[in-house]
Amino acid sequence: MYFISLGAISIGILYGIVNMMLIPLLVTHFQNPEIPGLLISFGMILSGVISPFIGAWSDKSGKRLPFISLIMVLTVSGCFFILSSIKILITIGAVFFVFGTYSFVTPYSSLVADYSSTKQRGIAFSLVMGMTNFASFLASLIINGLYDKGNTETLLTLMCVNITAFVVLSVYIFFKRPTDRIQPIQKKENSLNDRTTRLLKKYPFLWLYFSIVFFTWFSIGGLFPYITSFLSEESSISIGQASVWFGLSTLLSSVFSFGTGFFCKLIKESKLFFSSLTILTFITGFVSLFYITVFGEYAALYGFLFFVLLSASLGFFYSLSTSVLSLLVSSKDQGKVFGMNSLFMIFSQAISVGIMGKVIELKGYRMMVFLGFLGFLFASVFTFVLFFTLNKQKNNNNKISFEKKES
Repeated sequence: MYFISLGAISIGILYGIVNMMLIPLLVTHFQNPEIPGLLISFGMILSGVISPFIGAWSDKSGKRLPFISLIMVLTVSGCFFILSSIKILITIGAVFFVFGTYSFVTPYSSLVADYSSTKQRGIAFSLVMGMTNFASFLASLIINGLYDKGNTETLLTLMCVNITAFVVLSVYIFFKRPTDRIQPIQKKENSLNDRTTRLLKKYPFLWLYFSIVFFTWFSIGGLFPYITSFLSEESSISIGQASVWFGLSTLLSSVFSFGTGFFCKLIKESKLFFSSLTILTFITGFVSLFYITVFGEYAALYGFLFFVLLSASLGFFYSLSTSVLSLLVSSKDQGKVFGMNSLFMIFSQAISVGIMGKVIELKGYRMMVFLGFLGFLFASVFTFVLFFTLNKQKNNNNKISFEKKES
């Protein structure tokens, strides 16, 4: 499982580039802050459309590595295109890079599920998310150390780390059989719409879960790409320094991700998941309501408290969200469901990135934070409804089982 978690290093590096470096880099090429947001949105939308097919095809073939490899090729190609001086190549490269970054998650999440037993799945995803956040922190250090030397050196160094992790992962997968072996699907399936309808009927709670995913990632995906610019302008620090603070947050998140299994022994998994979203709602709501106070005399105190709470909440959410989804469905449907999950996750981010960019231009960063608050608030409500309904169904099933035994 430790070798499988190396794939999370690739995800963390790619997310680090998108969240900390890509928008400032594209702005220097196009001299227009709206174009980078549109390119990222388009790459996300393209990934959202194709990810369900990737999940379905990986289930049908019983293999994950070919799809992960193809996505990696597109991502690396996009990186080299971005470094060119030709705007059409930069445009294509940005779309390729964002598409690859957000498409990687679908087959990789299924891969993690394949190589872990049902009992170990929560721990496996905790390890993966911890590695992802640690890799994002590593990316922030590389960006801070090399950003002043040039974009080429910074991107190539990051991609070398990315490719190294991918090569080791590929070698391991080639020789090691998965714990939960996925057999190729021989029966011809219907259209994607028919499969989606069948899955939603088979697992009716998926609608509630996907609502949580949509609103949570609307907030995360809308806030994070602008976080370095936000910190730079509101706190008067450089992009490199802002990247380090962002990276430190992801590092702390990785610590809490690694410790999710321990905390789940103390607190019920559903309560920890709900608490993480509730804290995120509180932080963004407080900042948007008391914006001037937060950046006033006691900015350092507020910054420290929110830094710790935000990092912990995100660490728990990252670990538990995928684990919860994997436990809601059977192993044979995980590829398709992870693809659908990516669809909701990516489309919400694609929508929010475009909206946030326009909101910042018209209303400033305070309104951006308020929109993030609304997303977390809706996600918290749907989380409460999901677990309340699941517990109610479980109690009813236990009652019926007990009555049958008595009779």
